[in-house]
Amino acid sequence: MIFNGATVDPADTEGESFSGVFTHELGHLLNLGHTVVNGQALFFGGSDAMTPDGQPMLVEPEDVETMYPFLDPALEGTARWQAVPHRDDVAMLSTLYPNSDLPLTAFGSIRGRLVDSKGVGY
Repeated sequence: MIFNGATVDPADTEGESFSGVFTHELGHLLNLGHTVVNGQALFFGGSDAMTPDGQPMLVEPEDVETMYPFLDPALEGTARWQAVPHRDDVAMLSTLYPNSDLPLTAFGSIRGRLVDSKGVGY
């Protein structure tokens, strides 16, 4: 991989933003796509950022996925945390490239019912 050094902020003397971008792009190399759950809630909030019980979703910079499609170096700590693969990234990589010793019973499941704001189920 080749990255253009002109995109590195001179004030980023530790290379935190650059390492976040590098890790993200390596994720694409390993066939990961963008994920937007926590990053979307942190950067945009709004009515879409609710927990299942209707409470606002409180997200910290360390919750932003490595594969979130945007990076905001101005938001303290986000770039540093994006340089580390998050649990969702590790889970997807484990699914894409499984270890033959990993028992399929180690995976969980999600059950539930989706409803809109009027209670109409899908």
